[in-house]
Amino acid sequence: MRSWLVFIACLAIAAPLRAEDDVQRGGEIVVQEQVRGPAEIYEDAPVETEIVTEKDIEERPARNAADVVENLTGIRTQRRLQGEESAVSIDGMPPEYTRILVNGQRYSGEIGEVDDLRDVPLENVERIEVRRGTQGLEHGTDSAGGVIDVITKDPPLEGYRLNTDVGGGSDDAFLSSGTGAFGLGRAGWSVSVVQDQIDGFDAPTDEDVIAPLVANGEDARRLSRDVYQTLFVPVSDELVLRTHAGWRREDESFLFPDTGAADDFEHQQRDYTRWLGSQEVEWFASEVTRVTGALAFFQGVTDSDVGREHTLDEDEWRLDGNVERFFTTGELSHVVTLGVDLRRPTLDLDEGDPPDEAPAFVIEDVDETFYTSGVYLQSETELASFASLLLGVRGEFHSDFDARALPQAGLLLRPREDLKLRGSWGQNYRTPSLRDLYQPPTPQVQATYFLAGNPDLDPEESQSWRLGFEWNPRPWLAFAGTGFWNDIDDAIRSEADGVIVIPGNPPPKTLYRKQNLDEVRTRGAEARLLLRPATRFDFSLGYTFTDSEVVDSDVDLDELPNTPRHAADLTSTVRVPRLETALTLQVRWRGQAVSETSGTGLLGFGSPQKTSPSWIFDLRVLQPVRSWLDLYVDFDNLGDERVVDSYPVRGRTVFVGLRARIDRTSDKGGT
Repeated sequence: MRSWLVFIACLAIAAPLRAEDDVQRGGEIVVQEQVRGPAEIYEDAPVETEIVTEKDIEERPARNAADVVENLTGIRTQRRLQGEESAVSIDGMPPEYTRILVNGQRYSGEIGEVDDLRDVPLENVERIEVRRGTQGLEHGTDSAGGVIDVITKDPPLEGYRLNTDVGGGSDDAFLSSGTGAFGLGRAGWSVSVVQDQIDGFDAPTDEDVIAPLVANGEDARRLSRDVYQTLFVPVSDELVLRTHAGWRREDESFLFPDTGAADDFEHQQRDYTRWLGSQEVEWFASEVTRVTGALAFFQGVTDSDVGREHTLDEDEWRLDGNVERFFTTGELSHVVTLGVDLRRPTLDLDEGDPPDEAPAFVIEDVDETFYTSGVYLQSETELASFASLLLGVRGEFHSDFDARALPQAGLLLRPREDLKLRGSWGQNYRTPSLRDLYQPPTPQVQATYFLAGNPDLDPEESQSWRLGFEWNPRPWLAFAGTGFWNDIDDAIRSEADGVIVIPGNPPPKTLYRKQNLDEVRTRGAEARLLLRPATRFDFSLGYTFTDSEVVDSDVDLDELPNTPRHAADLTSTVRVPRLETALTLQVRWRGQAVSETSGTGLLGFGSPQKTSPSWIFDLRVLQPVRSWLDLYVDFDNLGDERVVDSYPVRGRTVFVGLRARIDRTSDKGGT
């Protein structure tokens, strides 16, 4: 591996020289400047929607979707177990309220719980859409904080497109990915394959480390393989079919003390296999009517001996569709959408054989299912050339809980050409997941503590308000500010509920059980500055203030764990003339936060101890070698910060990669 990295590093040094030499032999210098749009932070819609383009993704020090999103203002990613799982929180909402999608469908994570953005690769990605605020109307009640939707490229109808990316770096990191997209005449097909590997890391000895169990030593390893394919069939000008199918396998090995001796450890293994598929239909029934529908299946199977031997199989069938129609009433224009979705999640927990010294209780198997459905009506009205109004209501139905009507509203005003004013409000109703309700007391992380569900849980009810503006005084300058307020009643968290004694394994272990809190409130503001004075320079600076409050007389916790009051993010890209080298620096600063000691990154076990502020510096050097070949070098965590919020993080690392592309599609003209 080291000799291979040296070879690639030599290419990095030689690439600018070869690129310049090619230009000189041609007798002239031809520089193709990419046309950059005006400095605009959010899309022109009542609800804030931020688009991260393919070009932005290529230039950032990122090898998965979590690396891209974690530097956006108002977004906090929690790098959990081994630092390789990313829970995402938007504007102070718990990560259970952020929905991670690929092409509008579930891609990873625990059903009804937290999605893992780290599982989403960047291969064949066209853009990433980040929608802030409650999105419950269309996406259901697990999206009260927002939605992150990763959109992949449709395959061509004629010709072919090939992409590949390969690289390696510190901690035996290795990434290889590729996409083949082919036109089949009346249809297009693409398949993307990704292999991602990295070793674990040693926990720092810094006294600021609150949850050292999330770092399991350099002998730990994470290996994932991902396959995703799309079949694109435009049956006619009015009817389009898309079929998506995917498979993913994650193998994770962890190193834990065995007998307690300093040099006596044992490996434990967790394997996760995920299958998904969806059939989507888009029908333009008329010039003013569009009908869409999708049938999707998701299954994740975990085989693990971490903590105890068990197999967890969870799956979900989902059917959704909507009718969208455009019409006018007088001088007003409307887009009205009527939609419906049906879900059936299932949880099957199969405990393995008990250990030789069985605990004083029995961990029971679980086989549970429930049914949920939603019907929603939404109207987007163009009140005038300077005003848009969004109104909607969703009816939420559940086989085990009461039904609810959930309204939502949003308003966009453009009093001047360079000024946008936004306001939105929505109610949400999040029912407990199958794990929340039925998980038996099960050991976590080598039985250091136990976690159990609670069949008596009540649903969480929440309201969210947002009010903001965006000012674009110049084509190269934009400034935005947003205030937010989120109020969650009966918030679900894990609370200490006694102890469990395991024979032969003293001392007693704490049992945590899911409980309802009285109320959780988060409020704050975020500000964003975007500069694009030239095509060769981008600069973005963001700041977020978040104040959280836990209201419950039975809990010694006043703030949400791992929710810093102050956070700042900076991203700057400079493109060097002639060499066309792109240098992108990302900086993340996080202030103090209440520590969280469960190692899960969720609204879990809080501690009165405060974490220390942290700085993370990442740099990508992107060098075009040929028109079809790029070389990049990522320097991650340049300051060698070892603790962020409550968790140890990977120290300073280097990654070197090559990216090639061939485009022989009819609309591109080939290379």
